[in-house]
Amino acid sequence: MTCGKCEVCDAWKGAKNPFLEGVGTHGGIMILGDFPSFYEDYERTIFGTATGKWLYRELLNVGIDMERCYLTKALKCFKADGYKKEHIKACRDVLIEEVNTVKPKYILALGSTTLSVLFGKTTPLK
Repeated sequence: MTCGKCEVCDAWKGAKNPFLEGVGTHGGIMILGDFPSFYEDYERTIFGTATGKWLYRELLNVGIDMERCYLTKALKCFKADGYKKEHIKACRDVLIEEVNTVKPKYILALGSTTLSVLFGKTTPLK
């Protein structure tokens, strides 16, 4: 499965499971990671790595249960050799559609790559 924007993007070609779809509850908090890891691509999970488990514990400590949130990635396909501007632009269109569908009250954007996709420009974290 691909996203429909793949005619301008070749990121899906290296992925075992192209287009990792978001999962979870609509209308509350959207937790937005940067891109699928090799493990997430292989297992078709979001935040299924040790880092994701750490994030889950830390969010629980401040009263946020990830199981009651919508989890997704800004870039939808695993690409081992990095992403280009055309990948970011194609995924940005898909992400904006996803945000409009989910209608989250809050978005927790994790990382500068995520911000670049979300806002359409390079946004360094300082």
